Amino acid sequence: MQVLYLDPGHAAELVDPGDGPRPRGYYWLDIERTETGWSQYANRWLDAHLHEAHLREASLVEGLNGRLPFYDGTDAYDLLVMRTLDVESPAEAPMTRPVAIFLTPRVVVSIRPPGDPVFARLRERLLGGLRKAPGSTAACFALLVNQIVGQLLDRRETVSELVGQWQDDLLEHDQPFDEWRSLLRLRNHLRRLEDVSEAQLDALSGWREQTSLELDAAHQGHFEALEKDLRRVFEHAAAMQSAIDSLVQTHYAIVGQQTNEILRVLTIISVVFLPLNLITGIFGMNFAHIPFLQSPYAPWLTVGLMGALAALLFFWLGRRRWF
Repeated sequence: MQVLYLDPGHAAELVDPGDGPRPRGYYWLDIERTETGWSQYANRWLDAHLHEAHLREASLVEGLNGRLPFYDGTDAYDLLVMRTLDVESPAEAPMTRPVAIFLTPRVVVSIRPPGDPVFARLRERLLGGLRKAPGSTAACFALLVNQIVGQLLDRRETVSELVGQWQDDLLEHDQPFDEWRSLLRLRNHLRRLEDVSEAQLDALSGWREQTSLELDAAHQGHFEALEKDLRRVFEHAAAMQSAIDSLVQTHYAIVGQQTNEILRVLTIISVVFLPLNLITGIFGMNFAHIPFLQSPYAPWLTVGLMGALAALLFFWLGRRRWF
């Protein structure tokens, strides 16, 4: 657990969790979910008693991993559960992990999965003085949400490149496409990401409407921009699902076209050779008297007739544009 003291307009400072609050400024407690005893510190820094249900939801990985983002508030604090990208998840299976954020006018408490670097860059910039402390906990919360949404936005390019590569592979006739499992896996995860993005929009919108924190025009503008970014994630997930559906339909169209080409060739061969087989069958009958059977010119006349008939059929099929 790290406790950052944020004095608006100044660089952040690391303070000891056991220290008491200072009269000005506010604090950001960055906590990993597996840390023990964090709730006692959070209760003291928040100057509020966290509801037991909220503590369970924030502490138990099993309790949050399957949940969509949501907002819940009390008279003393606000709770938002957002979902950030699991950076270790593969490109064909983008997964998210929950981040719980408690918010009061003096304290922001973020509870993230262990080892998750979602806030690492922001924390380093604040401590290094590269970014001044935001003016309020609401502004700090906007920065935290921006880091969460930014990771989701960054994954869009990777997913788009992957779908584009699969499209090229599907249109390649020389090699069979063998990434169907990954393709359908990505579609399932994109559907989940679409639900997550929609729920995050609802949670953020609900918090803006019901929070007791003062949100000025600048804050409202920041959160409107974040909601636009979340809509971009939502729309990208929906667009990639449509692209995957189109790839599947394109694959079946290509397979159908190839099957039709094969059947057309076989039909042409059948149309040409069936009359020739008929002639061969007639002259192969075990009859004593067949016209021209005893003539020395019969084989040549028969072969010539068969060749002329084959040429005539090829000419007729070509005029009808069968090949």
